[in-house]
Amino acid sequence: MRRAILGIGSNLGNRILNFNNALLQLKSYGKISATSYLYETAPMYETKQPSFLNGAIILETELSPESLLHRIREIELVKDNQFLLKNNPVIREIS
Repeated sequence: MRRAILGIGSNLGNRILNFNNALLQLKSYGKISATSYLYETAPMYETKQPSFLNGAIILETELSPESLLHRIREIELVKDNQFLLKNNPVIREIS
């Protein structure tokens, strides 16, 4: 069993719902053994955008790091998500 520590952030739409959707999808890849509090933070660099909601989880998984990364990228690829554009607003970002 491998342990992955993942940060999750969102600053577009219903941020809580975005978190819950990400967690539901991540649960299908293993067991979420711990979660952090959620923190609201101001954006950096491109400051004319909504505040971020950020948190972290520990995911216990059988997936290889490469396979987990591929699946995480699939979660991030939701309609209108701009996580590939540096410093832009995001619906959901997992790192």
